[in-house]
Order: sequence, then structure tokens, then C-alpha cells
Amino acid sequence: MRLAYMEFMAPTLMDVAHECVQQLTLNLGLLPLFMAVGAHLATDIPEQVALVRRQFPQITVEVLPPIGEDARVMRLVEQIAIKAANQ
Repeated sequence: MRLAYMEFMAPTLMDVAHECVQQLTLNLGLLPLFMAVGAHLATDIPEQVALVRRQFPQITVEVLPPIGEDARVMRLVEQIAIKAANQ
């Protein structure tokens, strides 16, 4: 598991892909740490994934649904909101 940043910080997805190729890890599952589909998921991530695939054609990249779409995350957010409202 590696953390990659969209912008302003390192490592980027390309950095992580380069590390994976060096370690012979050629199947990447990309789990976006976003609450919902927005500009990053609609545009930026597909563009970055396309660059990785062009640079490293031996890599398979699967973009998973954003973490916020997982019902467990939504239940946790609900619990946090209820607790905050009752303070």
C-alpha cells in the first residue's frame, strides 16, 4: 500500500508507479480518498492513470470507487456528526 497525492505534495501517482515497477509490482488498485465523484475523479485521476499506462505499459491500473461511497464510511460520518451535534 502506498499513498499518492494529486498535487502540491509527493509522492505522485507517477512516483508510486515508478516504485512499483522497480519492485515488480505490476497490478495497482487505486482507492481514491474522496467522499464523492468530483473533478479529481472525473478528470484528473483518469488523466494521471493514462500517463502511468503510457509510461509503464506493463502496469495494470484499476481505479476503485471513492472511499466515501462505502456504506461503512457514511455510517462513521453519521456517527461523528451525531456526536458533534450532541456536544
